[in-house]
Amino acid sequence: MASVLHCCRICAALSQESSLSRVISGVGGWMSRRSEFARQRRLAGFSQERLADAMKVDRSTIARWEAGEATPLATFRPQLASLLNVSAVELEEMLAQDPGTSAGDGRPSPPQLVISGSRSPGCDNDLLDETVAALSRFVAFSGVVVNHGPVGIGIEVVTYVADQFRPAGFSTSTARFGRENVVHGSDLMIVVGGASGTAIEVTIARALGIPVLPYGPSGGTAARTLESLLATDRTGSGRIGELARCTTPAEFTALIERTMHEIGTPL
Repeated sequence: MASVLHCCRICAALSQESSLSRVISGVGGWMSRRSEFARQRRLAGFSQERLADAMKVDRSTIARWEAGEATPLATFRPQLASLLNVSAVELEEMLAQDPGTSAGDGRPSPPQLVISGSRSPGCDNDLLDETVAALSRFVAFSGVVVNHGPVGIGIEVVTYVADQFRPAGFSTSTARFGRENVVHGSDLMIVVGGASGTAIEVTIARALGIPVLPYGPSGGTAARTLESLLATDRTGSGRIGELARCTTPAEFTALIERTMHEIGTPL
């Protein structure tokens, strides 16, 4: 049965009401550090770790905000402004950056992540629950566009983001037919669990040269794909070696973030 693509542009809706992350400089590198944002964080008495705890995010997220590698979504800005003892306008000024080189309306296109997989027989459903939660937090804070089919882990992630994070303006999704459409245009593929349909999408992605990150402990196609990748690199080095060493959803999402930086996709 042909699957349907839902391109859920979570952060695109948010960007219509506030400034979305502008992370590419005019010469193609990361933008300059947000020194005023970091200074205000220190004046408010927060270390990066303490502010991360208060915002319920990873410390690396705060570091990326300060480095200009990511921008807090509109949903989280009221709490952030309150913690930093600044007004909403002052926070916007601290976060404001030059748009750099981009096309269209002046905003860089958000990276596209295809999440493929399902709760196939033999998968650990408790682990899949933890993985959906971890991926949802990553999606909510990174501003990626999620491509997925009508059923499976991808739509679970998007539903979790909508229910738990409630991004403003997120109410619709775009549908296309065909597994090829689920994959085409994506910068990176994430594989969690999955059965024969997921395996087809993995094959398409690899043929197109799209990097594939399978979470082996989730079982199913993800485990088989990891075994296939390991068969091509027995040294245990590089990204494949890191995949083999990922045992928790948190480690897996951290690897996703590092990989998107390595392949030149700004977050």
